[in-house]
Amino acid sequence: MTHDALTPEEELRRLLPPPGDPVLPPDRKSSMERHLMTEIHRSRTGRADEHGARVRPVPRVRRALLVGAAATAALAVAVPLAQRPEAAAPRTNSPTFLLAAAADQAARQPGGKRHWQTTSTDRQVVVAKGLPTRFAFTCTDTVTVTVDTAAGRRGRTTTSVEGQGCRGLTPADTAAWKQAGSPAAFANTAGGRTVVKGVNSTRELVREPGAGAMFPVGRALLPLEEVRALPDSPEKLKALLSKKLHPRYDKGVKAYDIGPLDELRGLSPEKARRLLEERTLNGRLFAAARDIVLDLPAEPGARAAAFRLLAGLPKVKVAEHVKDEAGREGTAVSLPAFRPPMGQVEERLVFDPASSRGLASETVLVASDPGTPASLRPGTVVASRTVSAAEWSHTAP
Repeated sequence: MTHDALTPEEELRRLLPPPGDPVLPPDRKSSMERHLMTEIHRSRTGRADEHGARVRPVPRVRRALLVGAAATAALAVAVPLAQRPEAAAPRTNSPTFLLAAAADQAARQPGGKRHWQTTSTDRQVVVAKGLPTRFAFTCTDTVTVTVDTAAGRRGRTTTSVEGQGCRGLTPADTAAWKQAGSPAAFANTAGGRTVVKGVNSTRELVREPGAGAMFPVGRALLPLEEVRALPDSPEKLKALLSKKLHPRYDKGVKAYDIGPLDELRGLSPEKARRLLEERTLNGRLFAAARDIVLDLPAEPGARAAAFRLLAGLPKVKVAEHVKDEAGREGTAVSLPAFRPPMGQVEERLVFDPASSRGLASETVLVASDPGTPASLRPGTVVASRTVSAAEWSHTAP
């Protein structure tokens, strides 16, 4: 069959693009336009063609077919690929997205130099015990740590602590303390002793090379050479820290540090033990990664791995535009926890998303245990470390 013998329907099928073809080839598009315009002209005039032969008007069904085909072809040509439906964009406020962005930013920071220095304000809320009245006090210290990494394999570490004293958490706590006789010191529920009156004198501790200066990484203590060698892979970092922090390695510890769990009801002893170990380990990994980000002399790759480790922990939440105790705004990543004798708490790391720099670690009360002072309301920060400086330098501070 020749081209002239094709019916309009057959010619349209030949001219239309195959399924999925977004754009008509130029020659096929031009041929279609010429063919359609000829058919429309003939249907409107009903006159003879160029050879004088009389042409029957195009039936309405065929006209509908031609017009519909033209509209379909025009739509295929007019709509660019960029405007077609695409996969939904990732949530920019999800924990994974925000912490991955922080990890990328941390990895771009400059590496270590010779001297490392941090300055922080540490606050701790304590509750009195063994007195006629119950009250809460907050104690504050300013802590400065300097490390000379070139002074031997373990470096030289100097820690200076300036005590700012203790005071009532609220006016009601101060009144209860006075009602108890204004004791200059009292036992607290954390197992220590709190000195109230006066400001503690400045204390300085110097660890010389080889003296075994250790850095707290969650519940673990690592020497300088291990801190500097922390891996830049979140999987390797998690594996390394798990070996040091898993509760099965605790000697003589029978109670886990996560508090009561409703999920334990109805479980066999073995399943309950595994669940407790898993939740305990996750809490300890969170604390360790928080320390790496906040104020340890770790390499940029290790800090980036710590952010990614946090993103992979279950029950982690992220909130933007959170202010630390110094009033600085940042992004907070948090994990539910339990801190006796306070009760249910939320462990939190606040960081600057623009630089990935750690701003503060905070423990925020969620639900207090019975018997705690009324001043310990949900939302109270019961422990914090607010870092004002954490930086490398080539010269000694």
